Amino acid sequence: MITNLPSPLKSIICGLALLVTLSANAQTVSTVAGIPGAVGGANGPAASSTFNNPHGIACDMQGNIYVANRYGHTIRKITPTGVVSTFAGAGTPGFSDGTGSTAAFNEPWAVACDTAGNVYVADTKNYSIRKITPAGVVSTLAGNGIFGVTNGPLLQAQFGFPSGIAVNKSGSIVYVADRMTHTIRKIAGGQVTTFAGTAYLSGNTNGTGSNARFDHPYSITLDQQDNVLVADEYNNLIRKITPTGVVTTFAGDGSSGSVDGPKLNSSFNAPWGITCDFAGNVFVGEGNNFLIRKITQDSVKIYAGQDGFPGFTNGPALQSTFNGVSGLCHYTATNTIYLCDPFSQLVRKIVPASNQLISLSTLSGGFTFCDGAPVNLVAQPSGLTNYTFYNGATVLGTSANGTLTLTTLTPGSYSISCTALDGTGSLVTSNVFSLSVGLNPTASITASGSTTICNGDTVTLSANSALSYTWSSGATTQSINVTASGTYTVTVTNASGCSGTSAPQQVSTLQAPQATISSATSLPVCNGDSVQLTASASTSYLWSNGSTGQAIYATGPGFYTVLVTNGAGCSAISIPQQVQFYPTTNSVVTPSGSVPLVSGGNITLTAGTGQNYNWSNGSTTQTINVTSTGTYTVTVTDANGCQAVPASVQVVALSTSNMIMYTGATTMCQGDTLLLNSVFPSSNQWIFNGTAIPGATAAAYPATQTGYYQVQYTVSPGNIITSDSLYVEIMTLPTTVQTASDTICKGEPAHLSVSSQPGITYNWYNSNNGGSVLGTGLAFTTAPIQQPVSYWVEPQNSFGCVSQTRFEVVVHLYPSPVAGFTSGTTTPVANGYELQFTNTSTANIAYLWNFGDPGSPDNTSVDTDPVHIYATTGTYQVILIAANTFGCFDTLYKTVQVRLGNNIFIPTGFTPNRDGSNDIFRVRGNNILYSEMSVFSSWGQRIFYSEKETTGWDGTVNGSVAPNGNYAYVITVQYETGEKETFKGSVSLIR
Repeated sequence: MITNLPSPLKSIICGLALLVTLSANAQTVSTVAGIPGAVGGANGPAASSTFNNPHGIACDMQGNIYVANRYGHTIRKITPTGVVSTFAGAGTPGFSDGTGSTAAFNEPWAVACDTAGNVYVADTKNYSIRKITPAGVVSTLAGNGIFGVTNGPLLQAQFGFPSGIAVNKSGSIVYVADRMTHTIRKIAGGQVTTFAGTAYLSGNTNGTGSNARFDHPYSITLDQQDNVLVADEYNNLIRKITPTGVVTTFAGDGSSGSVDGPKLNSSFNAPWGITCDFAGNVFVGEGNNFLIRKITQDSVKIYAGQDGFPGFTNGPALQSTFNGVSGLCHYTATNTIYLCDPFSQLVRKIVPASNQLISLSTLSGGFTFCDGAPVNLVAQPSGLTNYTFYNGATVLGTSANGTLTLTTLTPGSYSISCTALDGTGSLVTSNVFSLSVGLNPTASITASGSTTICNGDTVTLSANSALSYTWSSGATTQSINVTASGTYTVTVTNASGCSGTSAPQQVSTLQAPQATISSATSLPVCNGDSVQLTASASTSYLWSNGSTGQAIYATGPGFYTVLVTNGAGCSAISIPQQVQFYPTTNSVVTPSGSVPLVSGGNITLTAGTGQNYNWSNGSTTQTINVTSTGTYTVTVTDANGCQAVPASVQVVALSTSNMIMYTGATTMCQGDTLLLNSVFPSSNQWIFNGTAIPGATAAAYPATQTGYYQVQYTVSPGNIITSDSLYVEIMTLPTTVQTASDTICKGEPAHLSVSSQPGITYNWYNSNNGGSVLGTGLAFTTAPIQQPVSYWVEPQNSFGCVSQTRFEVVVHLYPSPVAGFTSGTTTPVANGYELQFTNTSTANIAYLWNFGDPGSPDNTSVDTDPVHIYATTGTYQVILIAANTFGCFDTLYKTVQVRLGNNIFIPTGFTPNRDGSNDIFRVRGNNILYSEMSVFSSWGQRIFYSEKETTGWDGTVNGSVAPNGNYAYVITVQYETGEKETFKGSVSLIR
């Protein structure tokens, strides 16, 4: 108790005590990731990671943080354990879809998450909206990459500098703050529309849809009722849009300031980041006040930071400092605000006042439950009030004592958390854990066939797919083979440990018949005979040879079986019955074939070895002598009593016309052979064109030349018989051909030809052996030729003989010209812009130019080095066709830029005294699309920033006049060509 002290001292001590109390209960600011002021892209532990203008931030349901790393052109991920990684992006500006680092972004400003873990990106300088799956797969959700305001199908739509993004829980609706067009866009149902505002019309008008006006909306968020909250930067307002598009002012009076109090009487200065919590409180990050403001139901107050004091100090929220807050997100599970401090290169967080954490678990201690089983949630410690249990952001129920029993959870995954109020009324949060409810599987049995089976048969019973199986028979496999009658059930268990039992499956068995085979004849039998086989009596039969009668006749050797089936449909198969046949023999006669008989002589005919012989002339001996011509046949019976197939021999009278025998035609292609055979096995001499062939005395001679062939047979010394002549013709082919070919320009077809020869046709090939025929005839036209090449022609005669040699035809090319030119610098003239072209072509004599300027009266020229005057600057496609003396030409298509030099000018001083001259410090020059300007005081504090194309610095800081002196600047100019250029220097402010 404070007593006996002077009143002023009592007031001081009480004030200090109140300050201590407030500090003890106030929220605190700390760094999540990054090193103050350090620019980079290092991953790893959060404390050693670095960023390059971390600009937008989002939280998923698992507590992961996603950061739009603006100048790093990446999306970074921070896990709940504090590990930083690059989630997507190559790290250099670009526009490509892909997975992880194969994708590319260009200054992404903002990110948002749906409940499925997908990340949505406002890819600002690509004028597109991108989507990243939890696996890091990047795709383009909307936008064709061109600055504009076009609505319509997703990939045909255009955006004008998308800077903020928000998505509903399911991911079915995405809202975009389109900064430079002063609109809020909506992506839903495959279409992009303008949700609120009118393109390019700025203002602060409230109303519905296009009747409302915004001025450079910076970022957006969704509250619990899916209203869109907008940080309307240049209006210094917080706006609210209902799901039906009605726009109202949520907070702020439109002036630039930092006044707290009733919502509509408060003021903001460059509201950038915005988010809201589950209780409906809205948090705003300011760029110029360096504050985070909290908007409750009735009022606005400072939540963190010191008004007008930039920095990166951590600690109690009202003693902390920021360098501008561009992005905010609220993580419901821990009631924590995460934020991007881009100019400090930090990701930071604000932890609520209470440091008491609820320990949340289940009564069973487990986190996996089956469908229908109760889930008992327990929050410790007890004794708090207003326990509220959540699945993500969805309330599951409330409890007065910290326990909650859930019986209606449907199968799926849940992120469970809890909040409560402590004795001071401060909010206390819990840990978050994942809980899953598994679906009880439906068990069923499928039979491979009928479940009424014959004795000895098998039916396969299979359970539906699951993790494990338990059959009533004790088996634990998915399928079992059943051979005995009975009732079978199966219990299946899935990956969640949930089980289900099938309906009973009855299996019944029937008696099978007997199957035997009897033979009507003793075995073996002679070949050609048959054996009757008879099956035992039954209803139906199927023999191994396909017969279906009870009895069959086997006419060939082998094993025969029969499948007999009774009236109940049960079958049995017999033991194999082997049927054997004695080996088949053929009667033979020596000599065989056509045997010439010399007049007055005799021939001995001998049959093959056997038991009995039966000749066609009545003889029964193995050998007979014949003296007359005719056909003689013998049938031989072997030791088994089986008769062989009869054999015959033709005895003919010898004549000079039948002494030579051959098979085939006597007209052949070159390289073929006709085999000539004498009817006499010995005493032969072959003759070619009337001359004996040395050494040719065998019974056979191969004819390979065109000419007349004979054979002489010596019956006895001095008794010689000479055959008639046999003419053999070898069809010849040309050994040379006369060919011709064109000499052509590169890219033209060539015409090839060959001289005509009687009876000869020609085939064309692109190789000297093998390959497919390209064409036939005396001429052939090739496909367009790009380089010297050879073709081959192959003769073929009318007999069908093909030459073994192909003849080469070479296609030659004229020298090719090469077109080339350079263009000079653009020179302004009275009627436009003059451009000089310098011809660098080689091996040419004539030129034709097309300057890509169809509106010009002299769009074409045949000059070597022409000059053309363009009416306007821009990009043009110039065509040069160059031709040489052979008539060959080359065409060059080349894009040229007709534009003046950039001529950038940045003044070294300005006098902002409002006299209308040199009042604004800004960059001037040609081809400027827009520029970004940062101005710094001599202490290094950024006091001015602008992205507007023509807006410069008017010499004020937060509405106050800046003193005379030197100020540093960094200006980045974006040219119309897509190039960027950065300028650094100092400017003198003189009033």
